[in-house]
Amino acid sequence: MGRSEVEIGVGAEARPAPPKQRMTYEEFLEWCDEDTWAEWVEGEVIVLTPASERHQALRGFLEAVLTIYVALYDLCSASEFAEYR
Repeated sequence: MGRSEVEIGVGAEARPAPPKQRMTYEEFLEWCDEDTWAEWVEGEVIVLTPASERHQALRGFLEAVLTIYVALYDLCSASEFAEYR
């Protein structure tokens, strides 16, 4: 099964186009690589868009705020906290 490329979003890297036909889960695993963010749902491939830079920045900010809050109020041990990261 060959790969074609398609541009998704402004300034996005080229990503594999989703297959036009239905495929088995085994075919999906062969088609999808570790850099492709896609889901297989009952034979249909759904290619997901990556999170925006704004979304990633906000996620990082919130993680930092929560990390400081947890440490400041000693809400859990370092090993417990590491489990949730």
